[in-house]
Amino acid sequence: FTGWILLVLMVVLVCYNLRKKIVGVRLGSVAASLQWHIYLGLISLVVFLEHLQWGMPNGAFELTLAFFFALTSMTGVMGLLLSRSFPKRLSQRGEEIIFERIKAYISQLREESEKLVFESATLAASTSLTEHYVSDLSGFFQKPCNILSHLRFSRRPLNKVLQGLESLERHLNEEEKVAVSQLRTLIEKKDDLDFHYALQGALKGWLFVHVPATAVLIALVAVHVFLVHAFS
Repeated sequence: FTGWILLVLMVVLVCYNLRKKIVGVRLGSVAASLQWHIYLGLISLVVFLEHLQWGMPNGAFELTLAFFFALTSMTGVMGLLLSRSFPKRLSQRGEEIIFERIKAYISQLREESEKLVFESATLAASTSLTEHYVSDLSGFFQKPCNILSHLRFSRRPLNKVLQGLESLERHLNEEEKVAVSQLRTLIEKKDDLDFHYALQGALKGWLFVHVPATAVLIALVAVHVFLVHAFS
């Protein structure tokens, strides 16, 4: 009985993904569908544990089936937590940025920073800032970085970069200090882009685990139902 209940719940949960792809047909609001998806997902987890009689499954196939159910459930819960907290965090860090354009913006900042540093070296007749940029900042402006730190909402990598720039600033002349002030602004903009890249990437990335895991789970469930009724 719990097995059939669980199967019905899983079919309804899978239909949520189909609901999002249907255009032009009124099936209720997406927000309401998502809320039901969450409730039914949590209920299915309890039914699954009851189906196992709150114990461990036996056999390689049953363990594999249980693993994919757990993976689907955990990624679903993770997606719920991310979707509840990350959008608010993103709204607090500058204007909204389209994820696919972030790398292009980073490239623009890299070009601006390199132009600023080398022009400063020409005007000030000094290579101190250029050497610091090449050794400590070129990698920072090259691509999105500090992903894990941004997911933990830690500003330590940014503070470290700014502290290094501040230490260098004490030994620079006035022309170079003006360039450092402008470079600091570019560093903060780059850090904002990294923050958006990390959080938006997580919001998109969890689905790349959740959806394939669900597909494998459905296939395993179909085999499970066949085996149970074939050999019962």
